[in-house]
Amino acid sequence: SISLSSKYGRTRSRQYSVSDSLYTPSCRGFESIRVYARCLRSDIEYRTVRINNSTTANLLIQGLLTKFKLKHVDPKLFYLTMEVTIESLKHTVIKIADDDKLARLLHCNPWSDSRIILRSKAGGFIKVYDTVIMPDSVYKSIRVSYDTTVQEVICIVLGCCNSNLPEEKLCLLESTDDVPRLMSLD
Repeated sequence: SISLSSKYGRTRSRQYSVSDSLYTPSCRGFESIRVYARCLRSDIEYRTVRINNSTTANLLIQGLLTKFKLKHVDPKLFYLTMEVTIESLKHTVIKIADDDKLARLLHCNPWSDSRIILRSKAGGFIKVYDTVIMPDSVYKSIRVSYDTTVQEVICIVLGCCNSNLPEEKLCLLESTDDVPRLMSLD
């Protein structure tokens, strides 16, 4: 099991937050796209979202997780692909990098028929005891990817608890056979 513990550190505060740039007009030139997101929930075929020139794949993923109230799910579990039809019955799948600007990709696409698909990576659940943040709570079950860092787990737990605590004041302890071990931030 893994638990949060408080520690003394710097007071610089940084929160795990999701930008609302997908759903609010921060600049002109919005367009709507369909994102096929069945991997989020089986009852969802696609979700129509608005993007602009600065919307990245990572922002879109975070926006979808927020929209479906999936605070306990790590955004690193997901990635976007673009499926394009080159000729009839010939499809090619292109993986989209997290920092790729979606509007630019769609406008530079020479193929008229394309779909943006949200896909999931392998990961697992961890149980994080969070009584340091919320005394009435016992634990949070967090779904993380295999490359999620300790600091990112702390940020996800803070987001689940709607806490403003500085992440630098917390650490993760791994408990096996009742022997706690401080997990490194790497």
